[in-house]
Amino acid sequence: MLPPLIEPGPAVGVSSTEPEDVRRQRERFRQALLEYLHASTTHDWDALRRARAHLLDEYLELGFLLHGGARCALCQVTVRHPTAVTAFHRDGDCTDHSCLCVRCLVAEAAVSHHVLQRVGPMLYEHYAPAPCRVSWRSNARAA
Repeated sequence: MLPPLIEPGPAVGVSSTEPEDVRRQRERFRQALLEYLHASTTHDWDALRRARAHLLDEYLELGFLLHGGARCALCQVTVRHPTAVTAFHRDGDCTDHSCLCVRCLVAEAAVSHHVLQRVGPMLYEHYAPAPCRVSWRSNARAA
């Protein structure tokens, strides 16, 4: 059993000059974190997966409200939730990108051996899809 959480008072860590939307997002992130911690004590893996995805969404949105977006390092399109990406190429080289849009991230994953995406303290690995193998069978009838 986990020990109870010690929750901060209303004025701890929150600036009084902080905009209302940032304050609301902080509360949504806090609620998502509590839901994730509650789901981690159960053995319902689907609930844990949903709570982890919700926590990630709220974390990224809070980061956007605090720091703003960025530009994709490859195509210069605006990215709402910038994340650092390292692409490990098939020839052994690796490339670090400060931010990639979803389209460029999928393209890098397709041409690289694998791609690491850093979101806060978590790492996501994207692997290139396996080559498609199509086999043709003849339907020859036995005579």
